[in-house]
Amino acid sequence: MEKSVKISLIISLSVIIIVGIIVFAVLQLKGKNSSTISSVGEAEISVTPDIIALYLNIETLANSSKEANQKNSEIYDSLSENLKKLAIEEIKTNSFNIFEDIEWTRYGKKSNGWKVVHSLEIKIDSSNKEIGKIIDESLKAGANIGWINFELSKGIETKTKAEAIKLASHDARTKAEALVSGQGKKLGRLISIEESFEYSPWRFYEARGDSSEDVSSFVKANISPSKRKISSRVRAVYEVK
Repeated sequence: MEKSVKISLIISLSVIIIVGIIVFAVLQLKGKNSSTISSVGEAEISVTPDIIALYLNIETLANSSKEANQKNSEIYDSLSENLKKLAIEEIKTNSFNIFEDIEWTRYGKKSNGWKVVHSLEIKIDSSNKEIGKIIDESLKAGANIGWINFELSKGIETKTKAEAIKLASHDARTKAEALVSGQGKKLGRLISIEESFEYSPWRFYEARGDSSEDVSSFVKANISPSKRKISSRVRAVYEVK
């Protein structure tokens, strides 16, 4: 009885394996016989940055870390007060570092004292007419301009990204349809799709050792957020019927 059961199990397993092999072979054959086409779509959209971002540094040097930190705090407080007069309430800290300023000479290590570097970020609407005054008040307080960017707010970035990807996707399909139509074929189902969206803030100004007066004059004379271009690419793979 046990022997017959074992034989039945062996036969059942053998049948299952054979069926599996046949199904696998059929799928492989079908895959080889089906053809696909790959197409890359592109789109470019013009958008006006709605944010001006100022990146400031407050650097102070003193004989002790406590003294350097106190000097730094005084400049920050002065900066905050100056900007509040211009309705700028939010100043974001990007980084804050206290370290000994070491200089290496031919005679060995030399300490110049303790340095505090407070990196700050201020973002305002690009339509704000007080940008010149904001820069003047920042420099007057003792802060340095690290760089200034034109940027997109998260909402504008998301909306622009969706629009660019949609246009690039349509472009990819249009190209694929034209290619297969020229061969007397039709476009089948979408197999896979990949997208890439290129956006990074646009640098308007970067510190290069200019005096405070030169920085202020340059920014006031040139800062005007004009339209910028953002691109998207979509790679799609379709079946060909």
